[in-house]
Parts: sequence; structure tokens; C-alpha cells
Amino acid sequence: MVRGLVATGRVDSSKPFEPLVRERLSERFVRASAYPVTVVAAPAGFGKSVAIHHFLSADTTHVWFSLRNEDRSLDGFVRGLLRAFKAPSSKLKGFASAAKIAREQPSPVLELARVVSDVLLGRTETVVVDNLHLASPEALTFLVELIDRAGEGSRWILATRNPLDLPLATWLAYRRMDMPVDEVDLRLWQEEAQQIAGASVPSATESDVTGLWELTGGWPTAFTFGLHLLSRAQKFKRVAGTTREMVYGYLAEQVFTTLGDGDRAFLLATAFLPELRPEQLVVGGYPDAQFALNRLQRLTGFIKAEPNGAFTYLDLFREFLQYQLQQLGKTEYERAAKFAAELLEGNGRPAEALALYRQVLDADSVARFLAAHGSELVVRGALEQVGLALAVLPADLRESRPELVALSADLKARSGQLSEAVALYKSSLEALDGVDARASVACRLLSALSDCSDLIGANKILAQVGGAPIQNRSLRARFLALRALIRCRSGVSADEVLGLTREATELVSQNEDPTARAAVLQTSAVINYLLDSFEDSQEAASEALSISESENLSSLAARSALVLAEVAGALCNQTNASWASSQALRYAGAAQDRVAWLAALAESYALAVERYDLEKLGELDKSLELAASLKYRPVKLTSALAVRLAWNGDFAAAHDLLRSAADPVGNPRRAILRCAERALYAAGANVRDEAEEAIRDWQDQIGAFERPEAGHTRALVLSRIWAAMASLLLGRAAGANHALRDVEREARRIAPPLRALCSLARATYIHVETGSAQRDISRALESVREAGMGGYGRLLEQLPLPAAASSPRFGSLTRTEVRVLRLLAVGGSSKSIGAELERSPQTIDSHIKAVIRKLGCSGRQEAVGLARQHGII
Repeated sequence: MVRGLVATGRVDSSKPFEPLVRERLSERFVRASAYPVTVVAAPAGFGKSVAIHHFLSADTTHVWFSLRNEDRSLDGFVRGLLRAFKAPSSKLKGFASAAKIAREQPSPVLELARVVSDVLLGRTETVVVDNLHLASPEALTFLVELIDRAGEGSRWILATRNPLDLPLATWLAYRRMDMPVDEVDLRLWQEEAQQIAGASVPSATESDVTGLWELTGGWPTAFTFGLHLLSRAQKFKRVAGTTREMVYGYLAEQVFTTLGDGDRAFLLATAFLPELRPEQLVVGGYPDAQFALNRLQRLTGFIKAEPNGAFTYLDLFREFLQYQLQQLGKTEYERAAKFAAELLEGNGRPAEALALYRQVLDADSVARFLAAHGSELVVRGALEQVGLALAVLPADLRESRPELVALSADLKARSGQLSEAVALYKSSLEALDGVDARASVACRLLSALSDCSDLIGANKILAQVGGAPIQNRSLRARFLALRALIRCRSGVSADEVLGLTREATELVSQNEDPTARAAVLQTSAVINYLLDSFEDSQEAASEALSISESENLSSLAARSALVLAEVAGALCNQTNASWASSQALRYAGAAQDRVAWLAALAESYALAVERYDLEKLGELDKSLELAASLKYRPVKLTSALAVRLAWNGDFAAAHDLLRSAADPVGNPRRAILRCAERALYAAGANVRDEAEEAIRDWQDQIGAFERPEAGHTRALVLSRIWAAMASLLLGRAAGANHALRDVEREARRIAPPLRALCSLARATYIHVETGSAQRDISRALESVREAGMGGYGRLLEQLPLPAAASSPRFGSLTRTEVRVLRLLAVGGSSKSIGAELERSPQTIDSHIKAVIRKLGCSGRQEAVGLARQHGII
């Protein structure tokens, strides 16, 4: 496809395009020709003959037999082959009589192959058989037998549109051939297209050539058409339409018009199907679909057989067929589109069916389809398709049918417009009749109310809908699970909540609805997380994620991964938390679920803040800009942003941020932690009244917490550490010491990173009390960073600690005296302490006397007891 150059070096526009030798393709032919048989298989227009000519350009001894219509039959094939070999007349005379005898044998085709092989005995040329798809079955059988008889020294190149009639598997198994050179090999790569265009049409820009290559899909013939036009028009936009028309004309001439009326009708009727399954086409009114597809595959080469038994049209061919339908008029076009849509709808492919109904603007079919399948499509993440389909409906129809109103609510809920979604759900619920129909909308409404933490509204909906029995088992299970979640977040007993959860789980385990099972398991995972049953929560969330992934339920996958991230975070497993939150972000993005996406972003952001991962935070800050349009902010994200403000010592801004944010609802542990955070930032900002009020709220809530066995959980441990630091800043050392002691008593049960953070808090406390623990703070701070909590360490570094020791008695102790006191507390003697501190026993005795005197104690034991009481040791 390259023109030659004239003497001046310019392109000679008076001559036609000449094929370009492609190095990549030549190398592919070299590998294939290392075997006795080379098969070149591709549809019309992929340059099979041109590529073979290029490969054999240096081989002057090859024999080329290109089949014509008269060569289809066995006799015609044999005559054409011998003609190509230019067999001597003497051999041909002997062949005629031998052939007559062969036809009278029990296996005439095989016997005839023996006769021809005798005639061609001793010939060593490479034999090219082109257009082999024209050959009859008998002719193909003859050729295969002839190749087998020719022996190892022969070389054959077979070019066809469809290789399936050849014994490819046998030839491959016996190493008689390499994999066929196919349309993937023959298709132009983008770099090759640029090279060809640069040599043929130097004035063409790179973007024009790229546009032409994308339009034609690298199909060599189509690209050549476009290149011819581009050499005249100079702009891709001017030639795109004409190129497409020329390509369609070529397909019509070379493929479509060569078929019978029945075959053409079949192709047009199925032009909109993404894949053709014979068994489904039989139900659709084509009893001979398997036979028709096999025949058309052989005749056109533009139909591909898939491993699963289905067939697919090559993209360009499908576009051509749809173009042919357009030429036949609107009625034929819509008939084919509706046939495909109905077939897809009946075989569980609703998104593709909806796209076709919408394409022909059939409002009645679109409305019916959305009412039946719209909710399922939303669950599967097809929000854009549902939104576009709703948009084509008349406004009065869209707003009058409650099922369509609920769909509009689904789209609002997924986009993060929760208040608008709730209003639409309620409107739909009021207009609906039928228990199951109302329950379906109620479930979606309850999910939205749960997302925006409106437990009062959720309990009202439960009271409205929960009385009548729901017939659909999957729907009943989903409703029970959501009821359990709302009741759990409302503070009812764990026994009641778990009873409802078990009932819902048992219901979905008895049917084959994977969507319902995944939804119930995900809700169960949330419930168990709220009840601190982390192992059960992780198990349910993992199963829900697995089902959601296999069923392509992206939104449920995102929300299941979110639970895994929260559980991992609660267990201080940062590796698992990072993986799960990234999975949640990916799935939520795919599902266009903005609520889940923002929750996943909050998880990732909180983890990066905890780690003090500034690089990751830089990436996530860009995503935060996208979240600015949403009208709510997850609790975790607010807390993480407050920590970042505190890194710069801006405790007033951190306090204002928390004060302006809504308090957590339905999660007592998180509510307790929020109180402690408010106390810490208020104390850091020296807003004493609000800090003291927040500490009192914290004390009331943690005292009333119903699960004292959960005292070692992350949220409660963090709350105690923050409350301790707030008390310390307020000068309430006894309260700070008490809060830290509560954590230290649980030391064996809490995660190592939290123990490290508590040690830093204790070192900070001791330094405030004594003024002589700065080195201990530095060591503890390094341990916190190593434990992956550098962000919290940075927060404690920025606390506005008093410049002088708070305790008059302990503040008078020197650093060495504090160390001696600590060693006494663990049973050290003057001799052992001296060895530890590299001092003499007499010097240690002097330090002990000084400690006893400064603390006003009567002896060693009283001094140790006093220091332990005040949290110094």
C-alpha cells in the first residue's frame, strides 16, 4: 500500500498503491513455514494473497493455484491443481485413464489422491492453494489426503476464509503445522499504519492516520480505501464517511451478495446480537441456526466460533449488517433490534436488551422493561443505561409510575443525593399496591436511610411495611436483614438482632438467588461488626465479596470490601485494611456508587493519616475535590481531617471541624470516640468549658456502654488515650492517669500498635508531671512510627504541653531520680540499680534518700506506692 518515488524524491501520485512488506508479518510466515503446512486463515480483505506473495517473492519455484468457481468440485479442483503444476502432457494422458479407474473404487476420493500424487511425484515446489474456502467437501478431503501422501519434503501454503474444514488439530498434534496465520497477524498495527501512510501520503497528519486506523480497525483493505481518499482530501473528517461506505460496498460485493436470500435474511435478523447461541436462536424461531451459522462461517470468514459454543460477528461485519438494515428502512431496522432485545431479555442479559429498546425509542417497551428489570440493573452497576432509558420516556410517564419513580430514587441514592432519593422512595411507596412491590421499595429506602443515619425515619418505615407477610423469599430475607441492622443501630438487644439475622441468612441459603444472598451476607457482616464479632463479620463479608465478584455485583462488592476494611482497621491490620479499602474504591467506582465510594475514600484517607503517609495523602486529596459536591461526609473522614489540622498545631480548626459535623449515629463505639476527639481538640485549643463538657459526655457514654468485654477494641482504646491527653492538658492528672490505667490493664488484649501509642501517651503524661521524660517520649515516638501510627504520634507531638512540671512533688525529681524510682518499683536493690545505671551502690542510696525526702515519704515502699498511684511508674 505504498507508492513509489520519482527521481526528485516525491511520491509518484500517477501510480497505484503498492503493498508494503511488513517485517513482522514476514517473520511470522518464516516461523509458520518451518512446518510442512502453513495455513493462512482470515476473512476477505485481510491481504492473505498479498502477504503470501511477499513471503514467496524470492522463491521462483513455487506453484500457485487460486480457486475459481469452476474449481469448486472435485474434478474441477484436480484439473485446476494439475493446470497450476503445468504437468507434462504425457503424464496427463496417463492420469486420465488412472483417474477413471479411481472413481470406480470404494473410496474414489482417496484413490484419486493416490493417482495425483503419482503424477506429481518428484515435484519439490512450494504449493500455494488460494481461495480454498470455495472448495467442496470432496475437494478438501482430496487435498488433505494429497498433502498426507506428499511426505515430509513437501511444502504447502493454504489460504482460506475459514480453516475449520481442515484437520488443524491433527496437523498441530503431529507437528505438521504451526498455528494458523490469522486476521490478528494480518491486521495492521498502528505503527505499521503510520509507516504506510508516511510513505504513501506524506501530507497526512499522525492524528488523521490514527483516526483512519481506528475507524477501520486495522483491516488492510478498509485502510487502503481510506488512504486513497486521504491522499486527495487531506483530512480524516472528510474521508471517514466515504471510507465507511466504500468498506460496506466491498463487503456487499465480496461477501453479502454472494449469499442466498435465506442466509442474508438470517444475518440481518441477528445483526444486533452481541453473540449468537444456536439453542437460543432455535427458541427465537430459527430451528436450523447451528447449521446456518456453520455454513455462513465457512462462506464469509467474518463469523467466529467461540469456545463456549456461541458465534460472534466481527465488529466491522456487524456494523455492515446494521447499515444494511438502515438502508432497508426504519421498520426492518426496528424489527431486528426488537428481536435481539427480546432474545437478550429472555436469556438474562438485561443491560444489552435495554440498550436496544432505547435505541429504537420504543417508550412502551422501555417502561415495561425498566419496571421489570430496572432495580436489578442498578444493583449490577448499569446506572448510566438506566438513566439514559429513563430520559427517553415522556415526563408524565416517568413521574406517574411508582416503579419508575423508585428507579429515579435509586439513581439519586447511588449518586450521593440521599435526601432527594429518600423523598422519591417515599413517594413511590405511597403509590404502590401489593406487599412485595412495597417491600422492594422499602428495602431500598431503608438502605438509603441507613446510609444517611436516619434511624428515626427507618424505624417508621419498618412500622409501616413490616406487618404484612412478604411472599418472595429473597425479598423477605433482605427485609429481615435490614430490619436487624436498623434495630442493631437503634440499640436493641444483641439477641433480638442476631435472631433476625439468622432468620434472614437461613432464608437466602434455601434459594438460588445470589444477589439476595450477597446482600444479606453483607448486611450480616455490618451487624456483626457493630456487635464486635469481628471474626463472624469477616467471614460473612468475605463470602459476600466472593459472590458479588462472581455475579458482577459491583456495588455490593464495594460495600462488602468496606466491611473487611473496617474489621481490619479495628484489628489494627493495616495491610488488610489497605487492600480492602482499595478494593472497595475500585468496585464503588465501577458501580458508580458515590456513597460507597466516599466511604471507601474515607477508609483509605484515615489509614494514610494514621500512617503519616504524606505521598498517599497527596493522591487522595485530589479525590477529595471530587467528593466536595456530596452533601455529607463520613465520620472517619471528618476525624482524619481533624488529625491533619492538628499536625500543624491548629487545634482550634480541628475543634471547629468536629463541632460543625454531625455526631455518629447507630455506632456507640464511634460516638464514644467522637466525644474523646472533641475533648482533645477543645483542650488543645484551650476551650476549657467545651473540653470539660466533652470529657463528661465521654465518661457517661463509656460508662453506659453495654459491652464492657469490648473495652480492648480499637475505638474504645483510642478514646481513652485521647481523653487522657485532654485531661492532662486541662491539668487533671488523676483523670488522665485513670484513663491510661484502663488501657494498660487491657494491654495483653490490645493490638501492638495501640500498646505503642499508649506507651507514648504514658511517657507524655510522665513528662508533664515530672518534666524529665523527654528522652522517653522520643523513644516511644519512634516505636509508634515503627508500629504504623506515625500520624497519631505527630498529633501527640503537637500537643501544647505545659512548659514546667505540673506536679510540685514529682517535678522536683531529677531525671536520674525518676529512673532510680522506676527501678525500685520492679524490685531493684541499690547494688543492681547501680549496675544498671553504672553508679556505685552508695550513690544510688543517696538518690533514694533524695527521692524519699522530696516526696515527703517515710521510706522506699511509700515512695514507690505514691509514684505508682500517680502514674509515674
